[in-house]
Amino acid sequence: MGVRVLRKISLYANTIKYLKPSQLCCRAFHRFLPVKRTVRYETAKAPVSVFIPELDLDEAYLSRFDCEALLKDELLLLNERHKADFTNWSVSGKTTHLWLFNLHYMEYLIPLAVRWRVSKDEAYYRKVREIVLGWIKCFEKEGGDAWNAYTISERLPNWLITMELLEERLSGDGAFREKIEKSMYCQYKQLQANQEKHLLGNHYFENLKTMIIAAVLFDDRKNLEKYLKNFDGQIREQIPEDGMHYERSFMYHKIIMEDILRVLAALKQVQGYGDKVKSYAAVLGKMLGCTLSFEGRIRRVPLFNDAGNNVAKPVPALEAAVRRILPETYTVREDIKELPDAGYYKYESEDAACIIDCGKIGPAYIPGHGHCDCLSYELYVNGEPFLVNSGTYQYQSSKRSYFRSTRAHNCFTVNGFEQSQCWGEHRVAKRISKIKAVREDNVFSGQCRFWNGIKASRKFRFFRNHVIVEDKCDCRGGAVIRSYVHLAPDVEVLKRNEKNVLLRSREQDREMNLEMLEGENLVIHAKDDICWYSDEFGKIQKTNVLEITGNRVAYKIQWGIKKW
Repeated sequence: MGVRVLRKISLYANTIKYLKPSQLCCRAFHRFLPVKRTVRYETAKAPVSVFIPELDLDEAYLSRFDCEALLKDELLLLNERHKADFTNWSVSGKTTHLWLFNLHYMEYLIPLAVRWRVSKDEAYYRKVREIVLGWIKCFEKEGGDAWNAYTISERLPNWLITMELLEERLSGDGAFREKIEKSMYCQYKQLQANQEKHLLGNHYFENLKTMIIAAVLFDDRKNLEKYLKNFDGQIREQIPEDGMHYERSFMYHKIIMEDILRVLAALKQVQGYGDKVKSYAAVLGKMLGCTLSFEGRIRRVPLFNDAGNNVAKPVPALEAAVRRILPETYTVREDIKELPDAGYYKYESEDAACIIDCGKIGPAYIPGHGHCDCLSYELYVNGEPFLVNSGTYQYQSSKRSYFRSTRAHNCFTVNGFEQSQCWGEHRVAKRISKIKAVREDNVFSGQCRFWNGIKASRKFRFFRNHVIVEDKCDCRGGAVIRSYVHLAPDVEVLKRNEKNVLLRSREQDREMNLEMLEGENLVIHAKDDICWYSDEFGKIQKTNVLEITGNRVAYKIQWGIKKW
């Protein structure tokens, strides 16, 4: 048997062993005994509103969509633009799978409906009608991306929001409304029969959110009670005591916040759920505290694990929506410095902030959005990124393995080894363990064990205008540490010598100096394959990366300097 085959078997074995038994059963069930819904048609029994003005009318959110191009059948999603024919639902050009999923989410109907609501221009209404009727006609039979449980979970709330925005116009187009509602019922039944229990995590959370909303819409009280019970269980599992979503992505954390907001909006219209609404509001208050404390002042999503800036709703919109539903007596904490369950820690000085990751790669049974970023950090000056992780870019890309790698983060490899065995799009075999974090006033110490047993540690010592970073490892037979420091795209190298690099942010016109205190070599990479950077899905560019090599590495980062 070949080495490659044995390695692949090892990867599969060390991935599968972390899965829950229920996941394995559900995977086999979905593969060999797919469930088909019973064909039946229903229209709405109790019209439900999940429209949230703070989210759906937010200008920063709506500006992501090019409505004028959409009228010409051009879609801009995730920084990819393609021509579409909505009469037969075909798309020109090569697309990624994630782009096709977003096509079927139909989130772009919301800005079209907003345009109609503001202008009463029939062109926007006609385009909504064309897109929806084209989809219903082309995808009468279940199957493919159109009927995937996740795309249904995203699409149904978007259709409901669009219908509410077009309520005035739909009142005179009963035939269109009836077709939408009958299709929504079919999709609801398909989702019921194909919940993503084989994946769990945010996927199953999305399923439950939409099934709760649909159960209210179609007055399915029996199933509503069951889904709410499961939803409560997932909240307890996925939102631990510190309030951060357990998949450890600041982007997915905000997506889950929106999910709870939509469920809460639906339940407000049903009698008997006042206590549950209050409990969900309390969860949202805790989650908002995490977001505001770690992201509120830095004007972008921290790039740990899978994350990007053009997916979840903007922080100000989420904050406004959550604060509206919180009791007046509830205080949202905005000064949280550590999230011990998630493994994130923050240090701040007068004009700088540093976020440190010292946590697991993700839940053992669903680490698919995890990166090799334990002990990595991001440094912000005056709220703007100065030293960054590389981001995510795309799930289906030849660069996917790089963006999940240790080298793509402000972290270090030992003898060339990665922290965890990330493989495929969303899989992890052997992974980091023995993670330990100690946070003190001005010192942070973190430790972890690589997948192959190497013990690694990093210490941060913070001062008013500088931080010292020290990297060590316990490796038999000697070790070569390669420590990477990724510069934000607007940060350029002004000068350098053997041990110092002077950096300048063009946007802020501020300088920073990195001095190698321990190590054998300091290299600047500008165009290599470790220089890729993506702070938005689908957007990629290159930036400078510093690499410090030695059996021990230490360096000092100083900001706010006057001269070198």
